[in-house]
Amino acid sequence: MNKGTNNLSEEIARRLEEIQKSSEKKSLIEKFKNDFPDKIEWLNAFSHDNAKKYQSSKNVPEINGFQIQKVIGMGANGKVFLATENQTGESFAIKIPLQLLSEDQMHRFHHESRLLSSLTHKNIAQVYQTGVIENSELPYIVMEYVEGENIFYYCQNHTLTSQQKVKLFIQILDAIQYAHNRGIVHRDIKPDNILVTKDQQVKLLDFGIATATENSTQQLTQLTKTGQIVGTLAYMSPEQVSGLDTLDTRADVYSLGVVLYQLLSGSLPFKIDANQIFSAISKIIEDLPTKITAANNSVDSELATIVHHSIEKKADNRYQSANEFKRDLLNWLNDEPISVKSNYTLWYTLRHLARKHRALFTGTILAILGLISGLVFAISFAVKEQQARKIAETNALTNQRTVDFINEIFSSADPENVYGEELTVLQLIDNAERSLEYQLQGETEVEARIRTTIAGVYAGLNQTESALKQLEKVRNLLPELKEVQNYHDFYYAVNFIEGKINLALNNTNENIELLNQLIKESENYPVDKHQAQVALANTYLQAGDVDRAQVLLEEITQAPVSEDFPLNHISRLFAQNSYALLFDKLGNYKKSKELYEKNLISHIEFYGEHHMQTLIIRNNLATVEVRMGNTQRAEEMFRKVIEGKSEILGEYHLSTMVSKANLLSVLVTSEQFELADEYSKQLLADLEQHIGELHPRTLDVKNMRAYLLEDMGQLSEAEQLYRTTLKQYSENGIVKGPELFSLQNNLAMLLMKEEKLDESKQIFAELLENIEEYLGKEHIYYAIFIGNYGELLMKLKEFKAAKPLLQKSHDKIVESFGENHQRSIKAKKRLEQLAQSE
Repeated sequence: MNKGTNNLSEEIARRLEEIQKSSEKKSLIEKFKNDFPDKIEWLNAFSHDNAKKYQSSKNVPEINGFQIQKVIGMGANGKVFLATENQTGESFAIKIPLQLLSEDQMHRFHHESRLLSSLTHKNIAQVYQTGVIENSELPYIVMEYVEGENIFYYCQNHTLTSQQKVKLFIQILDAIQYAHNRGIVHRDIKPDNILVTKDQQVKLLDFGIATATENSTQQLTQLTKTGQIVGTLAYMSPEQVSGLDTLDTRADVYSLGVVLYQLLSGSLPFKIDANQIFSAISKIIEDLPTKITAANNSVDSELATIVHHSIEKKADNRYQSANEFKRDLLNWLNDEPISVKSNYTLWYTLRHLARKHRALFTGTILAILGLISGLVFAISFAVKEQQARKIAETNALTNQRTVDFINEIFSSADPENVYGEELTVLQLIDNAERSLEYQLQGETEVEARIRTTIAGVYAGLNQTESALKQLEKVRNLLPELKEVQNYHDFYYAVNFIEGKINLALNNTNENIELLNQLIKESENYPVDKHQAQVALANTYLQAGDVDRAQVLLEEITQAPVSEDFPLNHISRLFAQNSYALLFDKLGNYKKSKELYEKNLISHIEFYGEHHMQTLIIRNNLATVEVRMGNTQRAEEMFRKVIEGKSEILGEYHLSTMVSKANLLSVLVTSEQFELADEYSKQLLADLEQHIGELHPRTLDVKNMRAYLLEDMGQLSEAEQLYRTTLKQYSENGIVKGPELFSLQNNLAMLLMKEEKLDESKQIFAELLENIEEYLGKEHIYYAIFIGNYGELLMKLKEFKAAKPLLQKSHDKIVESFGENHQRSIKAKKRLEQLAQSE
């Protein structure tokens, strides 16, 4: 650390101490924020000082319009007071989270509060008001006050049967599904947050720490520190304890499953020791839960199957929505067949144990990284299952030393060891990297494992130079690891990470050479080989070499089925989808449709109708149907996709709204103008509210709405919206590229309709140059757009220039769609008009 850095640290420390000792903190805090805007999070230490004064009944917060009565709850997320509204005398619960908010965080806090206050469901405690306590800068949330009993204790105290417990539990599922449909994930479902009133109505509390699905990174309304996570750890899904930034509604499904497990058995699926967080996280990620029938042998086997399916490790393998969960519980209550089968066979358990050994380092260690930072960059040390036990035994000491080292590094993140600062993942990894130099001398395998992980994290944080330095150090260690059983895993991981970096930096030639060599070295490791082939195919596509990409994707999709590479292996499925997409991009819609239809059948077989992966394939197939003019079938498919995505991800999730935009396109194309008009207004409002006015998807829908206005005869309004959207793309830094194809074409066609021919010609020239650069002259889009341009040239009486364009457009369109397609008929009519005009 240089002298300047030391002086800065000393000044920050002095200022923090001054704030801590002052009785008038507000002005000092504001000055600190202005002087050190990138260190605002250091002030969070004082949020607890502010909260301490509220622990005494003699010193309670003053909130305008309310009279605080007493403390009724306190936990890691904050403190809850019983309060009376001054005007009505009505009782409310007021929660005060324990963290100061930056300006951006406060904006987000108010935004999410508006979302939460929109939740009006009989089984959800209503959020009424939010604000900031004067003179303390702590936020507060005013909620419905619920008099009730924790659902777990309620079931115990009233000795309910399994059927009665399930009926009670279904009320929670209804509440959660309602929230999910509005794009909100609860993230803290546990019995403490579920109360049962005297009239047996269930109330779900603490949506005040929920977050909008699409923006889970900040978790602003959760306002918790990493060290406070233990209280709810037992109910968190593997992906949640891993700190993943893209949690969806299925994390709540897992938590719901744990709650039902506890209601039925009286215990939790895992024995969690709050004092051993590392061990607890390891259990959640790696261990199979205790069979519920072992905890309570009176639980029916089918009910046990439902519970265990809800707490599957992988989100893709559990119920995809609260409604799916509910349907099976209703089936069980009505003595009807359930949709899932038990996985608890001996073979399933043995396979899990084998996988557990190979995942020890990459799963558990990286999960701790995720808890500290909210980011996990998974490095796969893939090992054949039949080798797993042997490797686990021979590497036991290595694994333990790795764990010890990581624990030492993470001690630096303990608030007791850091003066007012919450470490970022980058600081944590930097600390780890420096410690490697002196703590692990002579421990080559441990050092190689950790450096590989650090390289992956650096790459995930776009710290390319640091990542490459770590990879180089691991490469220097590889000769010493030649005799280690899992040498290939180190070699593969290093090169695969470098390949990802190359792709991000657009170093396509270098990446092609690297990945070809990696594929050659992975000949005896088919899963690794196929993963590298998919990466190479993507590199070829990025380089514009479609032919080589096609060859690779065909090899992967046609690879023999084996235990290591089954039909539903992620690399195989990814390759199949990329293969179908490749033909879509090439304009070969017939082939693309054929492949998507085949993929859809296999996805339904493997995952079921309502699985997220199935919905994605159905969405892509519907898109191809639109391009082929099959609008009625496409509309039916998009509506089915939207229904499924809304149930799984929520109504306002980006993926759901993308499918809604696809449906809008169909409505416009099929001339359902009145319906499309209302639909586009609502969709635009939702997009602007939830993902932003300048988001590319929002701009896509603006383009569609302008096209709709044009079809409805509102030409001036349409032109204005086209121009505004084009300007907004430019503000986003997009002045050419595929995003602009449709918009440029639509504006040029409208200007031609308005007889603004010279400007139309200029925009067509920009469009054709754009599409030629990105897709080439043989793409179907080029044929469509030169046909439109040819029509303009006829209007300008430039018949000689128009003729070859219209002829090429006609021939390509007929080849792609057939003679009877609407586009083919239009292309033929243009040629006839040209012949009459010449």
